[in-house]
Amino acid sequence: MAEVYFTFNGKSSKDFGIEVRAIGRDVLPEFVSNDTEFVPGRPGNYSWGTNVGQYKIPVWVQWNRRGKFSDFRNLTRQIAAWLDTEGKPAPLIFSDEPDKTYYAYLV
Repeated sequence: MAEVYFTFNGKSSKDFGIEVRAIGRDVLPEFVSNDTEFVPGRPGNYSWGTNVGQYKIPVWVQWNRRGKFSDFRNLTRQIAAWLDTEGKPAPLIFSDEPDKTYYAYLV
């Protein structure tokens, strides 16, 4: 199996020494509901469309760093700054699906 990495907010997980262990990509978001309404005197229901919930993509990573603790803390802060988009979606691309771009934020 080839190494999988991700690019988020313009930077690659490889730049930080982050190794992807697993990605949880479901087929559908956590919920899909149809808005329908019964209309008296008519068969069936009238459809107002579909509501779709958030599509969450859990990513399990491993980060192996050696060296001084101060360097580790500095890199930890750099990773936090990279991942924190203040709730604004940023492009997320996985190397095993380079033709798909998700717009995501950290939760």
